[in-house]
Amino acid sequence: DALYYSDSAKITQKDIENALVDVGITKGDTIMIHSDAGSFGKLGIFDRDIILQALCDSMKNVVGNEGTIIMPAFTYSFCNNESYDINNSKSTVGVLTEYFRKQSDVSRTNHPTHSVAVWGKHKKELLNIGKGTFDKSSIFGKFHEMNGKFVSFGVSLNKSCTFVHYIECMHGVPYRYMKKFHGKIISGKREYEDEISFCYK
Repeated sequence: DALYYSDSAKITQKDIENALVDVGITKGDTIMIHSDAGSFGKLGIFDRDIILQALCDSMKNVVGNEGTIIMPAFTYSFCNNESYDINNSKSTVGVLTEYFRKQSDVSRTNHPTHSVAVWGKHKKELLNIGKGTFDKSSIFGKFHEMNGKFVSFGVSLNKSCTFVHYIECMHGVPYRYMKKFHGKIISGKREYEDEISFCYK
């Protein structure tokens, strides 16, 4: 069944899987996906969950059980003087990211501004991040260390790729400075105060 119609042409889940393969995504890859699920054309199915599940399944099928998928699930909670609830704070960076992070086999990092949702082989390793937002112990540093691949899924990479801030901070650009943010993190029944560092502009 068509998920979308673009210029009257059908776009199916298989088309999306083929497109991911065509751009070089292979079994076992670690990928970070920046997305806009509404950018591919007119909806072919009017059940949003069916479309979002098909998009998630297409990515899982392409990287396979040996692969890993990362999606931003940013909340900017501490920046907004809000508590960060790992299980319940909604992702602010797109409907697909919010759908993905709520799946039963997906886990989320405890970072109170730039959390990500992770599925796959390296999930446990990628959940073990530090307090820095864009340093080597951050999700972006770990992704770099793993030689991960970016997928711009319906978005422009140069407008959506948060990884560029990691590069800026690693090179000590003069227009960013280190700033600390404090707040409360909620993890199930546990609540605790925490502090992060943010290479801020």
